[in-house]
Amino acid sequence: MLIGNAEYAEGKRGREGKALDRTGGFETANYPKGAFSMPGFLPPATARVCAWGEEPSISDVCLCDLSSPSRPLRSNQKPQHPIDLTRLLATRMMSRAFSLPALAKLLAKRAILTKVVSSMSSPTFTDSTHASTPLFEDAFGRLKPHMAELNRLLHDQIAQFEPEIREMADYCIDKSGKRIRPSLVFLSGWKDDGKVSPDHVKAAAVVELVHLATLVHDDIMDGAEVRRNRRTAAQAYGSAAAVLLGDALFSHALHLASQYPTAEICGIISASTRMVCAGEIIQTMRRGTTQVSREDYHRVIDLKTAELFRASCQLGSRLSGMPAEIVDASARFGRHLGIAYQIYDDLADFFGEEKRMGKTLGTDLMSGKLTLPLFILLERLTESERHALLAEIRGEAPPRLDVCLAQLRQHGVFSSVADAIVDEISQAEAALVAWPTHPPFILLKNLGKILVSQVEALRPKT
Repeated sequence: MLIGNAEYAEGKRGREGKALDRTGGFETANYPKGAFSMPGFLPPATARVCAWGEEPSISDVCLCDLSSPSRPLRSNQKPQHPIDLTRLLATRMMSRAFSLPALAKLLAKRAILTKVVSSMSSPTFTDSTHASTPLFEDAFGRLKPHMAELNRLLHDQIAQFEPEIREMADYCIDKSGKRIRPSLVFLSGWKDDGKVSPDHVKAAAVVELVHLATLVHDDIMDGAEVRRNRRTAAQAYGSAAAVLLGDALFSHALHLASQYPTAEICGIISASTRMVCAGEIIQTMRRGTTQVSREDYHRVIDLKTAELFRASCQLGSRLSGMPAEIVDASARFGRHLGIAYQIYDDLADFFGEEKRMGKTLGTDLMSGKLTLPLFILLERLTESERHALLAEIRGEAPPRLDVCLAQLRQHGVFSSVADAIVDEISQAEAALVAWPTHPPFILLKNLGKILVSQVEALRPKT
C-alpha cells in the first residue's frame, strides 16, 4: 500500500484503487500483490509511504508523524512533517521492480519509518546534525523568514518557464537543498532589525538558480545517480535534456538579475556565472589525466565553487549599502569559505555516507578527477601503488574504490585534508578581523565553525 501524490505514487503496471490528490488529502493507493516498478523519476512533490504486512490492507497503514514518530497516523490524517519517499529507498532501488511485500519488509527491517529525518526549512551544510545547537541556531535560525520568502519566490519562478518544461524546472527548484549561497547573501547583508529585504531575496534566488544549474551539469559529467536523496535530473530526463535544463536555469537567473534598477547586480552575476562555467570546463578537460598540479586543482575550485560564494557575500553586503571596504572583506571571506567548502565536499566524496550526504559518492575517482585527498594519497603511496592508482585515474584500469578508501585511511589522508580546510577558514576569518563588532561578520564567522564541525563529523572512527 502506498500513500502518495496522484501523479507520482502509481507504479508502472497493475495500478488499482485511488491515489492522493495534489491538494494533500489522504487516500490510499492499493496495489495488487506482486511486483510494481517505481516511477521513472521522483519529482519534488512529496510521496508518502506506509508499512504493511504480507497482504496489504487498509488496516496496515502506519504513516508516522515525524514530530512524534512513535505515534502512527490514521489513513485520513495529515502528518505535520510528511515522509519523502525518496529518502526511504536505497538509491539504486529506484529504477528496479520489487515485490511489494519484500519492499515492505525491507523498510520495516531498517525501521526507516521511525528514523527518517524530514527536510529542514532552514539550511545546513549537509544535514540536520547541528539543527539543535546554539551555534547553528544563531547562524541559521534567524533566517527562517528569509528562507520562506526565498522558497516562495523560487516557486513562483516555475510559472515563468514554458509549460512543457515546468515539471522539469520544478524538479530542480525544490526546498531540500542546503541553501548555503542564499544564506551568505542574507547574512553578509544582515541588519539588526532582521527585516526581510526583497532585493536580498531576489539576489538569493539568482545565486541559487545559478548553483542549481551547475549541479545539473555537474551530475551529468560525474555520471551521478543521486542528488538530494533522489534521482538526478540527468537520470530522470536523460543527459541531453538535462544539459538544456541547466542552460534554462542559468538563463532565468540572469533574467532575474536584470530586474534590478542598475546593471551592477547583473554584471556581478554574469561574470561569476562565466567563471563558474570556466572552472567546470577546465575540470572536464582534465578528467582522466594525471598532468594536473595542486595549483591547478585550487584554480579550478576557486572558479567553480568559491566564485559564487564570493559573489553571494559581495551581493549581500552591497545591497545593504555597506562601505566598499566592508563589501571587499565580505567577498574575500566568501572566497576562502567557498574553497574550504569544496575541499570538504571532495573529502566527503570518500569519507561521507550517501544516505547522509544525499548524493552519489565516490564519483571523483570513478570519473578520473584529481582532488586534494587523491593528491595527498599519491604522495604517500609506494611506487607500485602510485602507478596503479594513476592508471585508474587515467581510465587505463577499473577504479577500485574500496582499495582507495583503505589506502586513504591507512595513510592518514583525512587529517591532512582537514588541516587544509581549517587553514582556508582561518584565512576567511582573517579577512574580517578589522571589524570585530560588525554584526554580519559575527554571523559569517559562525559558518566557518559549523563547517569545521561538519568535517569532524566525517572523521573515521579509530
